Amino acid sequence: MYNLTKLKMHLAGLIFEKAFHYSAKDYEKRIPKLLNIAKRFSPDEDTKNIVISVEDMFKTNPEVQRLLHKIFTYYDHEYAGRILRLLLINVAFFWVNFDQLNKKNLQIPAPYTILISPTMRCNLNCIGCYAGNYTRDDDLSPDIVERIIREGENIGC
Repeated sequence: MYNLTKLKMHLAGLIFEKAFHYSAKDYEKRIPKLLNIAKRFSPDEDTKNIVISVEDMFKTNPEVQRLLHKIFTYYDHEYAGRILRLLLINVAFFWVNFDQLNKKNLQIPAPYTILISPTMRCNLNCIGCYAGNYTRDDDLSPDIVERIIREGENIGC
């Protein structure tokens, strides 16, 4: 089940990035068209309602309009598309699915992100900072970091 969800997530992400790049050329006209398509092909009523609320914010909320203007005017489209893909597709839609699967199969909720600090050391030596107390012996090995990443992916992070 996890692999099917991961595949869906990957495909949805690719479609999102293509749609984002399509929108970048004339976002004020193209985003409403894409939202109409998303409404038409929504798999369920909950998803359709999310799309309708996004559409409403796009039309009426000046903060959302300013944010979109900044995203499509000032930022690199590759970078912005990737960040939005991670937030909207991976977190907003699929993390909920992984979380439900984990609660059912493992009886634990899945975090949507994991912070890994392979080395706690820092070369700044700020007064009162804990990072100066760590040595190379405290570092995580590359194998452990890889294992953490793999386990996180398996539970939907």
